[in-house]
Amino acid sequence: MLHYLHNLLRHPMSFEHRFAAGTTSRLLRRTQRSRHTECLRRHPRQSALLASTAPRDDCAVRATPGGSARRGAWPGFARCDSMSASLRPIPGDTVSQTVQRATELIEFIAEDPRTLAEAAEKFDVHRSTVFRQLQTLERAGFLVHRSDGRYAIGPRIISIAQHALERIDLRRIAHDHLIRLQTRAGCTVHLAQLMENSIVYVDKIEDTSGVRMYSRVGRTVLPQATGVGKAILAQLPAARRDAVLAGVEWHAYTDTTLTDRKSLDVELDRIARRGWAVDDSEFEGFTNCIATPVSNSDGTVVGAISLTSLKALHNLDDLRTHLDDLLETASRVSRDLG
Repeated sequence: MLHYLHNLLRHPMSFEHRFAAGTTSRLLRRTQRSRHTECLRRHPRQSALLASTAPRDDCAVRATPGGSARRGAWPGFARCDSMSASLRPIPGDTVSQTVQRATELIEFIAEDPRTLAEAAEKFDVHRSTVFRQLQTLERAGFLVHRSDGRYAIGPRIISIAQHALERIDLRRIAHDHLIRLQTRAGCTVHLAQLMENSIVYVDKIEDTSGVRMYSRVGRTVLPQATGVGKAILAQLPAARRDAVLAGVEWHAYTDTTLTDRKSLDVELDRIARRGWAVDDSEFEGFTNCIATPVSNSDGTVVGAISLTSLKALHNLDDLRTHLDDLLETASRVSRDLG
């Protein structure tokens, strides 16, 4: 106390300075508390998550039942840095939902470039919410904002996808064989691979006539309604087949779709005996295909190759004229796999 009075006497203006500084400090703290309270009001779910999981911070802002805020020990709220009082996200459901929405946005835009309005309508959220997510993906290089206002897949995600594809041995080994098969048959050639309990397109050689199929590399195959899916299923042991079919929805996509397990098993027995499968417009009413499995050196099925065409151009009888070529291509790929 004596030291304080001594300083006042030595520096007569310091009291005014200290008073002004103290007033400014109080105003800053009030502003911090006000902004933090507003964050709590606007983000009640994040506030509840933080309050229940974050560690105690004795210098945190405490929310009172009346909606005001004061300093004090209160678990769950992050320390205010300078004038910022924003809530900090934590691991858990909120982060998982954010990542899930980002992947859904990428998949939606991968189908076709989209506008902000289209994305907001698709996910039924406010445009400002989608805009922030699109901006984040754009800054990361996963999306690009085109001059026409649409968002498209960006160079970074293309590079990642290409890098991943190049690491798939089946695709790398089969690719040249598929090109030669497509040149001879003139139809779209697909290569699908069994990955854990999913069947995924890993390569595709388009029809030279310019007719493009709906299928896309990286897309999961419906095992019960596609030629490559049934060709693979027919070679699997019972337990593995059950695992692949565990999540199947037995939906009738067309009049020829197999809609129950019993009918599918009968068809798979037939495929196993003859060594090849057909897709008789079972997923899309305007396409058909023939397919045969690819195995490794110990006879384990790893994938399948198909010849696909629009029915208006080639029906199943037309495709069967290339069956020997298809079977020979699959055999060569299997040998090269070792």
